[in-house]
Amino acid sequence: DGNFLYQNSVPMKIIVEDPMSGIDVIQWSISDDNESGSIRFENGTEPIISGSGVTIDDVQVENLNLVTKVTFSVSIDSNTNSNRIDVTLQDRAGNTSSDHRIVSIDKTDPEINVIQELEGYYNEKQTIDIEIKERNFDTTKPVIITINGEEQAIIFHSKNYTEGSDENVYGASYTFSDVPESEKLNSDIDYSYFIEYSPDSAKLKTIQRL
Repeated sequence: DGNFLYQNSVPMKIIVEDPMSGIDVIQWSISDDNESGSIRFENGTEPIISGSGVTIDDVQVENLNLVTKVTFSVSIDSNTNSNRIDVTLQDRAGNTSSDHRIVSIDKTDPEINVIQELEGYYNEKQTIDIEIKERNFDTTKPVIITINGEEQAIIFHSKNYTEGSDENVYGASYTFSDVPESEKLNSDIDYSYFIEYSPDSAKLKTIQRL
């Protein structure tokens, strides 16, 4: 959806400018973190800060008492999707300007489960059902499983879905049925499988059965 997705808390640096009238007050809020505050310059160039979690990085002053540019930092911490950050600037003439960003943070590792384990010997083809629990799963991208050293791409479908939930489950099936050409004369075939999934490289999860 064009929003930013991160694995951990996000330090955000915000820059506001008003070179004409100068800055009077900056208001900011982070919706899912339930945090908000303001930075005021009512009397000169010293900032008056309300709220917590904000750091003033730089204040530029012209004509001795006109604050024209402020750089400050906040931290976005909520483990949620579509967390909205709003910033509003009011200059000394009373004019206002606003902007916002949408940030999603997914700190929860995905889970891979094989519904029925295959162990032992069988005289007919067998199927495994695979489930992946993940909030930000992309059903358009295949999951790679390795069967006896050969990679197979499998598309998963949604089994239950709630917007923004870590309990969303996606499923697929794989059937051990095709006999490799080199083993046509041998009725006994040993299978091993290796399943690997990651929405990003930092959240890689694997499961292996021999």
